[in-house]
This record gives sequence, structure tokens and C-alpha cells, in this order.
Amino acid sequence: MKEKGLKYGIYAAGVACLLIFVLVRLTNVPASLVVDLDNTGDLYRQNYIDLFKEELPAKSIAFNQSPKHASIDDAEILIFGDSFFNFRRHKSVPEYVADSLNKKVFFHKDYSVKDVLAGANFDGDNKKLLIFELAERGITIKFGPDIVESKKFEFDLFTQLDTTFFSEKYNKRYRYLLERSKLSHNVYSSLNTFNFNAFKSISSFTPVYTKEPACLFYGKTVNNKPGSYNFNYSPALINFYSDNILDWKNEIEQKYNVEVLFYFIPNKSSVYHEKISNEGYNNFLPRLSTALNARGVKHISMYEEFEAAEEILYYPTDTHWNDAGTKMGAEKLIKYLRTNN
Repeated sequence: MKEKGLKYGIYAAGVACLLIFVLVRLTNVPASLVVDLDNTGDLYRQNYIDLFKEELPAKSIAFNQSPKHASIDDAEILIFGDSFFNFRRHKSVPEYVADSLNKKVFFHKDYSVKDVLAGANFDGDNKKLLIFELAERGITIKFGPDIVESKKFEFDLFTQLDTTFFSEKYNKRYRYLLERSKLSHNVYSSLNTFNFNAFKSISSFTPVYTKEPACLFYGKTVNNKPGSYNFNYSPALINFYSDNILDWKNEIEQKYNVEVLFYFIPNKSSVYHEKISNEGYNNFLPRLSTALNARGVKHISMYEEFEAAEEILYYPTDTHWNDAGTKMGAEKLIKYLRTNN
């Protein structure tokens, strides 16, 4: 009887493993199999610790998928940027611009401006304004030094098989199922919460946090590397970024007959650095702004306004600004556009 039960148990485990093996190879895991956590912060979803579980506003339709969105040819203003300008939990900055100025606005969530313009065969017959929004960390990625590590290639059969059948893509899906499936999510979250409470164990994606109030900070903005609030930028590196930004602007303006306006959003850790460390902010954005002014590069930086604000401008368990931060950012941009255009 025991042997029969063990045999059926092995069969069941085999079927479960086969099912998981197949599921991670599907393009989309069926929604009915996972817990819906889309209304929680993106940083909470890196650790699933109960203290940091916060209900956020539901996502709405993205501006570039709405009827208000104009084509790249019809638009009067072209906007490119990252997830801050595409944040869907409240009205986005591109939508504020379109509504407040009664202008046709095109928005693309990407830093690859050149590729998008070239792919659309943008001719620039009529001069347009191009707004390029970048989060603080994104500036160092887009305009920083290219670091390429050369790796010696050695063929290894077992490595090749592992890459083929258990690639990083599939490993991420295995982890996704462990974290989000209805069978394992509660257990996974409970274990993570226990480890955090007992041993202060937390994901490397969010190594810095506060408990009162509960707040998470993205690892790549607190790791003392380019893009973090505490990295020591040399004057030469500030000039390097500034020169690259100037060269990029000149190339875009000359090739596509647009006027470029940069828009910079500080990292949450840069605004609230005093809550997590005695280290001061490295003043990357103010120093960059000074260098860009010297080069005649038009730009808006939100650091000074955000740093001086008394209200909270970012979601505690998400990397992005909240409704108050978005409104403040939109108001400054709209005021600038009304004054200068």
C-alpha cells in the first residue's frame, strides 16, 4: 500500500514538473493561475514582504494608446521618455501637456529617439518641439561611457544544454511562477516576511528601506555607482555627460528639424537621501544643470522643486512619482512651454 502511494506520489510530482516545464515556455502564463498583484508597487514585487505591501491606484489606459494620442506626423509636440512619463496609475505628463496646451502630442516610451524617428521616416518639414524625459539614473545609462566586457568563448556541452533548456528567460518565468502562482504565492510571501522580520533578509533589488514609514529604494539608485545618489561624480565625468548630451541634441536638431528640450526627474533616493543615510546627495542633477547651461542646452530639472517640497512625491513601495509629483512636474513643464513657445 505504501509503495503504491509512493508510486502515485512520484507520478503526481512528475506531472506537476512537466506542467511547470510547459508553462514557462508559453508566451503568457494564463492569468487564472497567478495572483493579481498589479495594483502593488513595483519594488514590493521584488520581495513580497508584508510590511511593504501597499495598494496603489489601478492602472488606466496609456496615453499613447488613447484617442488623444497623435501620430508622429500630425503631432505638434513629440515626447520621448521612460516609465515616469508613461506611468498609468494617474494622468500622465504627456496627457497634461495635450489637454492644457490644446496641442497634438505624440509620445513614445523609449530612449531610442533616433531609431523611432528614422523608422517613421520623419522628414521634419515643419519644425517641432521634441521633449526628451529621462529619470536621473537613465541619464547615466543613455549618455554615460559604454562599458563592454570581452569574454572568451569556450564551448561546453553541458553549458550549451543548460542555456538551451534552462535559459535566463525560463529561469525568470520559473521565479515568476514561484512568486505569483496561486499555489505558492502565500507560502513564498510568508517565508520572505519571516526572513525579513527575523534576519532582516531582503532582496538585492531593494537593499535599502525604512520601516516607519515603510518605504523601499531601488538598488541601482543606492549602490554607490553611476546613477545612485551617493556616487562621486568627478568634474571630468560631469563634462563627459554634458558633452554627450550636447552632441546628441545637435545631431537630432540638425537632422530632423526639431527643437530639443530635456526633462530630468530625480531618483527617489536623491530626494529622500536623508531618510536612508547620513551621506549627502552628490548633487549630480544641479551640477549637470550648471554644465548644460554653460553649453546652451535647454532643459528642465525637477530636483530643486522636489527637494524643497513638504509633501511626499513618490510612492513608498514603487520607484515612480505619485499623483502629487506628476502634477508638480507637469505644471513646471507647461509653464515653461507657455513662456518659451
